[in-house]
Amino acid sequence: FSAIDTAKLNVEKNLENAKELFQSKLNEIFNQKSEGWVEKRLLDVCYLKSGSSVPISLEKSSGDIAYVKVADMNLEENKFSIGTSSRFLDFKDINDRGIFPEGAVIFPKRGGAIATNKKRITRIPICADLNVMGAISSEQIIPQFLHYYFLGFNLLDIANGTTILQINNYSFDDLNISLPVDFESQNDIVQLLDNLRLKIQSLESKYQQELNSLEAVSYTHLTLP
Repeated sequence: FSAIDTAKLNVEKNLENAKELFQSKLNEIFNQKSEGWVEKRLLDVCYLKSGSSVPISLEKSSGDIAYVKVADMNLEENKFSIGTSSRFLDFKDINDRGIFPEGAVIFPKRGGAIATNKKRITRIPICADLNVMGAISSEQIIPQFLHYYFLGFNLLDIANGTTILQINNYSFDDLNISLPVDFESQNDIVQLLDNLRLKIQSLESKYQQELNSLEAVSYTHLTLP
């Protein structure tokens, strides 16, 4: 049992190190001030949009456009980017102002869900409920670069509220972003981070499998007569 416990601790540490490696790379990139980079107010390169509620009677199991709530960010196919939802709306029941475009970076804006620190980029146009906020890129920044910027900071750092946590438009007033002026450099960084993310995901999957195997061995020993 001692050997199993030690092995589990080592695997858990490796798993944590893999996650920290990606965060460290994000910090390194978005804190640099290299030639060809500029620092701007975040709200000068994107604009914010909040979701809205619709009558539950309009929600459907299939329809014209996905209607995303915070819980839908947990769907397996939505773990990094949003491509579906557990509920949908018909276009006739909404107006264009309620639609988040493809490439919007969405995240929880109210309550304990903020602490989960989920940020997803939309692969499709969506509608979202009032507990969701999104950042939509201007012509100065590509959406994927903006998404990685958001992945680099903790939503709790900008949340306010004493009883119920809340993120408002003014929560972003003091945030700055460093970015390359040209889109080619932004794309290069996105590609670098995409590759690193996939490699780390592969490592995390491997470590999780090892952890599951050790848990199974431990359980087997505990249940032996």
